[in-house]
Amino acid sequence: MGDDKLSINHKCKCSPLMGYDAFYFRQNKLKKIIISRLSAINFYVPVDNNLNFQLLYSEEANRLTLLNKMVQVMYSSLTNTDSFDDTDHDVSFGSFHIPIPQSNFKLEFYHMCEAIKQTFQDIPRDFVTYPPQLTDFTVSSCLKYCPPLLYNLIACICGLNNTEEDDGIVCNPHERIQLSESKQSKVASICQDIVYLQSNGKTQTPKALALGLTLRHLTADKRINHLLFNFGHAASYKKVIRLETALAAQQLATAIPAGFVSGMWSAVVWDNIDFSNETLSGSGSVHYVNGILLQKQTAACESEPFTPQVAVPSTSKAMNKLPDYDKRIATFVPHSKKQGPSLTTPPSTQTLSALNENHDDFLYILVKYAHHDPASIPCWTSFNQILNHGRGLSSVPTRIHYLPLIEAPATEDRTILTILCRTIEIADELKLTKIVAVFDLAIYAKVQQLRWADPSRVYIERVIPRLGEFHTIMSFLSILGKRFGSGGLSGIWVQSEVVAVGSLNAALQGKHYNRAIRGHKVVYEALCRLLLEDFITSLSESDQTNLLTLADELSTSYRENNPLMYDSQFTEFYSLFLDNVYNKAAANPTYRYWMSYLQMVQLLLAFIRASRLSDWDQHLNCINNMIPWYFAYDRRNYAR
Repeated sequence: MGDDKLSINHKCKCSPLMGYDAFYFRQNKLKKIIISRLSAINFYVPVDNNLNFQLLYSEEANRLTLLNKMVQVMYSSLTNTDSFDDTDHDVSFGSFHIPIPQSNFKLEFYHMCEAIKQTFQDIPRDFVTYPPQLTDFTVSSCLKYCPPLLYNLIACICGLNNTEEDDGIVCNPHERIQLSESKQSKVASICQDIVYLQSNGKTQTPKALALGLTLRHLTADKRINHLLFNFGHAASYKKVIRLETALAAQQLATAIPAGFVSGMWSAVVWDNIDFSNETLSGSGSVHYVNGILLQKQTAACESEPFTPQVAVPSTSKAMNKLPDYDKRIATFVPHSKKQGPSLTTPPSTQTLSALNENHDDFLYILVKYAHHDPASIPCWTSFNQILNHGRGLSSVPTRIHYLPLIEAPATEDRTILTILCRTIEIADELKLTKIVAVFDLAIYAKVQQLRWADPSRVYIERVIPRLGEFHTIMSFLSILGKRFGSGGLSGIWVQSEVVAVGSLNAALQGKHYNRAIRGHKVVYEALCRLLLEDFITSLSESDQTNLLTLADELSTSYRENNPLMYDSQFTEFYSLFLDNVYNKAAANPTYRYWMSYLQMVQLLLAFIRASRLSDWDQHLNCINNMIPWYFAYDRRNYAR
């Protein structure tokens, strides 16, 4: 509506205005009449004062419909004129110009953009449950945040539409172009960035959250998160912290997490966790107890796994801090005197068998000796993994769940009682009559005293305490270092550069666990190779040929469950090897001294193998053979 008089077309279908001639009305009065007669009519005044006109529109009309009609009217007004030629033309509203080309490219482009914008309304604003789980971050889940029209547009722009039909363009707007997995994830990543930008960060896409959370775990650098957030790739640092807090709150809200199966063997591991902060007064240090729940998964499970559905509010106010979880500390009533173990049944007359000489270790030495390239044969650990995989002993990884902290020192009796109570609660939740609890020596000793003094015998009947293998091995490593360190082992390690001089004492004492284990493995293998060479020279030529032929066959077939490892020929050669070694050890004290070293290292390796294979019988056999060494070298706590 400009300065000129506004005329109303007589063909207008607005019946309330029929009979009025706009020529006889002033601008303001005519506007009042239109508003009074047509209540659904609104006026739009341009922000730019230079545009001297007003737009008339209906409240009941759709914005997209109005814009489409306006462009169509403008375009048809040009195409119906006689002056239309091959050049572009403009539709003018004062100083406001809309260029209209000869073709309808811009019109189609406009329609496509509006159609894509409409599909954004179907994108979920948030996850079904908060916080999101691992299933919410798969590629299929990410595609929910990628409208098909936008997805296909990005794929076509990048030239990824390789199908021959319709030039690779999907005619159905609800279908996506078929792409490879790698290309699909990249296109989905771009689409999520666009959706994240369009919603101004209100729509939490899986990519933005996953990338922000991963950066925090890998770098813990707030600046990197801010950098990617400003580029529109990751969620803000505040939202990442909120998500972490929500995940922690969800874990604390459920006693048994998702994936664990009731009635299946489980174990609980408890240990102290200490943080000694450097303060002026010495206060502020942390002495708590943490625990983890372990469950070995199997292919066939009769029971359904737990699927807890605990929703945590996603508001910033609710996620400022973790909710208060179970902080109960049991009340301990001391007993008048210490209680010892009570034997309700006579001890079993069945003695544990002596440590069986393991054929796998002899196979390992034989294969490495016979192979033309010993370096291509894996180390002891990988070699045993391959053997067990061929025997069908490989299993899925053990499921692990971190339990809430017990905010009390592990040295207090009330803390030990709390540990036992929490262990029983977990067993009840998993519907287990018995549960294994693993401790280090300090906690293990106190747990046993409380179990023996329990009048209800609940802890004795339902909790099976066990010493952790790590500290047991470290103690045995110190025995090896004390017995053989000054007898030549220190010089072997240093001269062969297996252990540096600065790390020698810590390795001999078992404090440097990995270095000590590696050093003993290397020396064990070297000595066994020398013994094997001496054994081969003692054989006849025909036996030497047969042994080397067998070793060559085993060096290429050990990755499978080859029956050669268990045939009579292999067993016979192994028996002859042991007889040769023991005969020479009986005649030579030095020989016998290093044979005891080999036996102790083999005992250590057998204990490690039993722990990793969950071989309980072999575990008990190894412990039974370790106990005399603990007594001999004044390791009385472990001996008892």
